[in-house]
Amino acid sequence: MSLLVKKIIKQQSKFLLFLVIPMLLIGCGSQSKKETEDETAGDGEEIVLDEEITTMDVAMEDFERMLDELPSPTKVPVILEEVGAQFDQGILVPAAKAQDFMTTNGKAAMNLGVLSSDLGYLCAYSKTQDAINYLTATQKLSEYLGVNNAVQTSMTKRFEANLSDKDSLISIVNQSISLAKDYLYEGERFGTSALVAAGGFVEGLYISTTLIENYPADAPEAKKKEDLNGLLKTVLEQKDPLGKLVNVLKELGDDDAEVVAIRTEVSNLFDMYDLIGIEELIEAGKEDEVLENDTFKNIAAQVKKTRGIIVE
Repeated sequence: MSLLVKKIIKQQSKFLLFLVIPMLLIGCGSQSKKETEDETAGDGEEIVLDEEITTMDVAMEDFERMLDELPSPTKVPVILEEVGAQFDQGILVPAAKAQDFMTTNGKAAMNLGVLSSDLGYLCAYSKTQDAINYLTATQKLSEYLGVNNAVQTSMTKRFEANLSDKDSLISIVNQSISLAKDYLYEGERFGTSALVAAGGFVEGLYISTTLIENYPADAPEAKKKEDLNGLLKTVLEQKDPLGKLVNVLKELGDDDAEVVAIRTEVSNLFDMYDLIGIEELIEAGKEDEVLENDTFKNIAAQVKKTRGIIVE
């Protein structure tokens, strides 16, 4: 049975419950005054419970909507390829490290996001043979998290059948991570699902900021200006989704130490985006100065710190 069908059945069951309770109350109208008073008190308790359930349902729908609005782990890697950024496999987490992340659900979830972003990066640059290793790594983490193995097997077959089609590979990666998050969400593992999204987002920013920092100083001036402009805009455009990620993590409360730790780091990063300076330099065509700008340096350092916490 699909996740969507399960959700519909769950919602319909609640709706039917709300219909049946009032009908039962109407049918008991001929009972004694005392019985009626007793049942009125009981009815009041039922109504309060129903209101609590309704409030919770609304809150979870809001949370699910916010989670869905977060960018896919391949979004930034695809943009990097489109703006002409040079490929650098050395900045990725080795696929073999997947085994090291199978210590807690939170660690595995965040690094499922990280390795999915790395997988998207490889697919965007048509590095298909290496991509297969990263696909295997993400499947190991998914299996550790208890995600439906049949879904992952199906995705593997589709991936291997489309190795020559970059766009199809990227689409398959996005579908795979989306199904994993949905599976976790439907199992009410909300924190785990959000941490998958957090890991993928942070890794995309890490790849972007590292490419900027490592950009060859001796590159032709015209190409350097064009590339840096595209890379810097990619980093700046992540402010809005970063804010959404902070909100999602806040909704999870303070019960999970791993959620609290990563929320603190991404909140600090989001605050740095409010510092003005980079946009004006880019608009003035002074991309070189951005690399010396404290705002960008602070953002890059915070991204590196956050990513280090995730992959350590």
